[in-house]
Amino acid sequence: MATAIPPGIPQDIQPSETLLEDLRQDVIHLLKQTVDIVERYNSLHKTAERDSSQEKTEFSGTAAIRQALTNVEEMALRMAVVAPMKAGKSTIINAIVGQPLLPARNTAMTATATEIVLDTNYPEPVLFVPEETLALFKKAAVKIRQEYNRNRDNVKAKLQKYPHLDTTFENIIRNDGTLFKEETTGVESVREALQLMNDLVRLASQIVPAYNPVKRMRELPQIRVAPFTSEGEAINTALGNLVIIDTPGPNEAGENLEIKNIFAEQLERSSLILVVLDFTQLKTEAAKSVQETVQAIAEIRGGTENIYALVNKVDQRRGGDMTPAEVREFVQQEFRIPSSHVFEVSAQRAYCAARFLKQHDLGEDWRTRPEARDLAREILRDDWEQNLKEIDKDAFTKKARKQWYERSGFYQFFTKVISELIKIAAPKVIRESLNITHGF
Repeated sequence: MATAIPPGIPQDIQPSETLLEDLRQDVIHLLKQTVDIVERYNSLHKTAERDSSQEKTEFSGTAAIRQALTNVEEMALRMAVVAPMKAGKSTIINAIVGQPLLPARNTAMTATATEIVLDTNYPEPVLFVPEETLALFKKAAVKIRQEYNRNRDNVKAKLQKYPHLDTTFENIIRNDGTLFKEETTGVESVREALQLMNDLVRLASQIVPAYNPVKRMRELPQIRVAPFTSEGEAINTALGNLVIIDTPGPNEAGENLEIKNIFAEQLERSSLILVVLDFTQLKTEAAKSVQETVQAIAEIRGGTENIYALVNKVDQRRGGDMTPAEVREFVQQEFRIPSSHVFEVSAQRAYCAARFLKQHDLGEDWRTRPEARDLAREILRDDWEQNLKEIDKDAFTKKARKQWYERSGFYQFFTKVISELIKIAAPKVIRESLNITHGF
């Protein structure tokens, strides 16, 4: 049952972030008092039961009330990201954290959903794999080895179409069971672990299709990492942790990985859905699969009100291409996403700018560093190597900041999305936590 709005307050009021934060702190104080009462109750009963040799019992709502408090303290603002292969989804998420965190390649990569929690307590990314999920991956690896030992020729024939999976397959066959860990730290190690998990799921779908770990997964692998910060200026997540759900796209999921069936729960739990579109592919067959995906999401969510479209690669716009206004109208007509929910970005430029700005100690040889050279390729045009030799560090840094905050369109998009998430998700979390506690 939804919490009623008191008489005299407009039903469609949009609370400010300050008001929401004040309310959140009040609710945290209230729930802490409730937890204290419950704990005192449990302590009294524990003493009485010990004296009377009765079996220990705890107040039935103890766990639920503790979780309600945790929910309001952590305030998870969930956003699921859906995109066709090569639309730039990984680049977008990498730009948010300013690091090459997610793996990418020319063939399909994402096969299992992953949570990316933006948490300022984790300057270095850490990948956590829940124990139950880890067991699913390990069992899939065992089944792949068993099938290979039973019918090697058949397995090799199936994998001929997927040479990019050979390395992971060999690792699985040779490994003694320590291939997967509950906790992995560091950008490169996390990226390698993610690639391994996604490749494992694809291998299982081909070699042992009857056993799909994703279909059995109840908890997702989770990465905790700080959002990109430039000179102390970070994306505002003060009211809660933004949780990005990285999902397979419609043309990279593969057999047995249909998004509507497997990730319906994640889409329902997310406050916003971000659909990434490739500006260079808007009027092609590739866009058709995205339209079907948006329709499937709309069915799950009951409409497109909380679906946003991010049109990527607009830096490739040339004379005669659709203007920004025409793009918004096209997306509204074809995808039924409100034009006010359509943003244009250049994720690659945003990522390169963030990655360069994140490096504080590049030294005198800064021009030779990959962070500088990658950004120079994006913003210094055809003669970028000569232009990089001639520009000084301060001027180049200024250009990087201009890309991140203005020209890439990324900062405007992301601050708008954060604002919308706070408006939608924060009151929802507070209301649900109060309702849970009120029920007891």
